[in-house]
Amino acid sequence: MHSFSVTRKGRNHLENEDHHLACDRRGLYIVADGVGSSRGAGTASSLVVAELSARIDAGIPQAFRAAARRLAAEGGRSPQHRDMATGATLLLVAGGMRHLAHVGDARCYLVNGGAVTQLTRDHSVAWEQFEAGSITKDALRGHPNQRLLTRGFNAARDFVVPEFLGAPLAPGDAFLLTTDGITKEVTEECLAAIVGTRPCSEWPAALLQAAGAAEDDATVVAVCP
Repeated sequence: MHSFSVTRKGRNHLENEDHHLACDRRGLYIVADGVGSSRGAGTASSLVVAELSARIDAGIPQAFRAAARRLAAEGGRSPQHRDMATGATLLLVAGGMRHLAHVGDARCYLVNGGAVTQLTRDHSVAWEQFEAGSITKDALRGHPNQRLLTRGFNAARDFVVPEFLGAPLAPGDAFLLTTDGITKEVTEECLAAIVGTRPCSEWPAALLQAAGAAEDDATVVAVCP
């Protein structure tokens, strides 16, 4: 696999609170979206990406546990960071398998043969409303409850409950990892049109352009076969 990535600060943020990692040699790809309502959101996302990368060889569940403990320890040492929080989505491509683990609302999409499939569920109150049938998926974009996360890393606790997904890798599989600075601004129809008409290497820049001057930080990692 080979990857292409881009990230940009949102117009309402003083700094980019997203962090990401794309390591083709290890088949490891991570996006983390600091929770903007918490102080130290950028610190949280940076720390979690670094810890997940450092601990991944011990296993994905172990890496998530280690990252949660590290964040809680940092929050305990630094009063201004005691409520910092972040989501994170991790994709590991190895041994003919794709392994996913995530908390929060950064998404991972599978792209193959022109079809785009969202692999992850948003861990938000709005997504739960969508699954219950009370709102449509289109209504998720911009819904106020989409900001209310139901899972995530938080310095106030030393544990996290990620969702795990795994499946064999199929010929032609490609992946998109995005933060909500993209998914709040770009419709699924627009996303599908971009990945269906452009080479994988152009997806990040094209999606960033489609998002326009987004309020939120925006990050895209494209993982290509």
